[in-house]
Amino acid sequence: MSFVADHEDFEQWRYNLLLVNPGKGEAKKTVGGGVIRISVVTSYYLMGLASDDILSVAAGLPLGDPEDTELEPSWWTAEDLKRVEGTPIEGRGNCRLYQLSDPTPEYSEEFDRIFWKEHVWESIFGDALGAYKWGLGLSPDRLRKFSLLKPTGLPIEWDFCEWADRDIIRWSYGEHTKGVYVPLDYIL
Repeated sequence: MSFVADHEDFEQWRYNLLLVNPGKGEAKKTVGGGVIRISVVTSYYLMGLASDDILSVAAGLPLGDPEDTELEPSWWTAEDLKRVEGTPIEGRGNCRLYQLSDPTPEYSEEFDRIFWKEHVWESIFGDALGAYKWGLGLSPDRLRKFSLLKPTGLPIEWDFCEWADRDIIRWSYGEHTKGVYVPLDYIL
């Protein structure tokens, strides 16, 4: 399949998928086997799914030429996805032509349905096709501080509630550390 996409958008899409995809040593231990599922959701949107069994991501990429985007769902190794390079298109700014060749891993329709569609996709979107209204805005930069709490390695317990007419998240880390996280203000 060949498609046109903005180069920066493509790099961010690929980065987010590779970030969540388990490394080579961990891949065999995960249900997804370290592969990334790529498909065309609509004729103008490329969707990638990656999971390390704990964190899953659905990353979408708007396509520049919707008439040339036929791709059956397929699985890709991180190495295959890293090798994809775009060719600049003269007169189209930052857009490039990308070519996805045949994926390396064997594709199983049953596994695709059970793991990627019924588990990963539905846990992210539910029954909606990406139109889920998110009720809470969190800043990834603010969340980084949680990984710095001492002692390390304890689970964080979360309680989503309302306080003083505002949505907040109360949290507890171990026996003696507790706090509140104030989500971002935004209008749905």
